Amino acid sequence: YTYRAELLTDDGKLIHRSEPITVTTMDTTSHDFSWDITYLGDGASSVLRDVCIINDTCVWAVGEINCKDSLGNWMSMYNAARWDGKKWHKFRIPFLMNYGTSVFIDSTTSISSVYAPLSNDVWFCNGAVTRLVNNSWMKMNFLLSEGPGRANKMWGTSSNNMYFVADLGRITHWNGVSWRRLESGTTLDIQDIWGGKNEKTGLWEVLAVAGNYYISNERKILHISGTNVTALSDSGINWALNGVWFSRGKRYWVVGTGIWEKPFSLKTSRWKGGPNIVTTYTTNAIRGTEINNVFICGAFGEILHFNGISWQSFHSRTALSAGQYLSIAVQSNTVYAVGYQSPRAVVARGLRHIGKLGRR
Repeated sequence: YTYRAELLTDDGKLIHRSEPITVTTMDTTSHDFSWDITYLGDGASSVLRDVCIINDTCVWAVGEINCKDSLGNWMSMYNAARWDGKKWHKFRIPFLMNYGTSVFIDSTTSISSVYAPLSNDVWFCNGAVTRLVNNSWMKMNFLLSEGPGRANKMWGTSSNNMYFVADLGRITHWNGVSWRRLESGTTLDIQDIWGGKNEKTGLWEVLAVAGNYYISNERKILHISGTNVTALSDSGINWALNGVWFSRGKRYWVVGTGIWEKPFSLKTSRWKGGPNIVTTYTTNAIRGTEINNVFICGAFGEILHFNGISWQSFHSRTALSAGQYLSIAVQSNTVYAVGYQSPRAVVARGLRHIGKLGRR
C-alpha cells in the first residue's frame, strides 16, 4: 500500500503534498487444514486439560486418562500422553509431594498444565511441579503454601522466570531459586496467561485473564510486570474470560463467552467484539504464531482459525457431541486441541496443506 498526506484549503485546493510512503502488510495464511481426531482412555471421565508442542515428533498432553487392563479391570490412572510423530504413548509422571514434614512420590493424580520455556525443559504442574530437563525427570520440592498450586496455566521466558496462574486469584512466580506469591487483587479463578516481546524495545509484556464462567460474568484482565500486578480496562466486555493471546504492539485477543480484540495498543478505550460474532459456542483457549495464524477452541468441538483477514470454523470436522476442547497449541503449520468427548479424552490434530507456492 502507498500512502501520502495532503493539506487542502476549505474549497479543496492543494496546499502541500507529502512524499509517498509504501507499507507492506502481512500476508494471510491458508485455512486449508486436514484433521485427525484421536480418543484416549476407556472412560471414567478421562480428560486432557493442556497441551504443549515441542516439535513434530514430541507433543505433550496432560490430564487424566483412565484405562482398563486385558481383564477389564481399571488400572492406575495415566496423567500424560506424548505424541512421537506416529502414535500417542501414555505416561504416569511422578511428583514430589510435600505435606508438612511428610514427603512422598505421587504419580496417580491428574496434571493440570504443561509448558516448555525451552525445548529441553518441559514443566508439568498438578499442585507440585515436575520438569523434564534434557530427557531426565526433575521433581521440584517446596512447601505447598509457597508453591504454585494446581496451576491452570504456566508461562515463562526461561527456567529462571516462570509464572503460574491458578484458582482464587493465585499468581506465583519462580525466579530460579525461590517461589513468590504475587498479589493479584482478585479472588476470581485465573484461567490463562501469555507473554510477548516488543520487537523494537526487547521488553516483555505479560497478561492474564480471570473469570468463573459457570458462576458469574465477572472478569479481570491483569497486566504483570516483574512481580507487580495491575488490572486493565475491560470496557466493552460483559462476560467471563477464559483465554488470552497477543502479539505485542500488533493485536490483542481475549476469549470466553465471546471473542474481543484491541489493535496495536492496550491503551485504546474499548475492546471490540462480543458473543455470537464469530461463533455461537463458548471459547476456552486461544493461541497463535502471529496475528495471521491464530486458533481458538471451545465447546462442542469448535475450532476457529484467523488468517489475518477472516475467521474459518472447522466445526464440521472437529465437532464433539458431548464435550469440548479446553486447550490449544500452535506451531507453524500444526495445531493440537485437547479436551474430552465424555467419557473419553480427545485430541484434534490439524495439519495445514502447503500449496505449490509454499504458503503457510
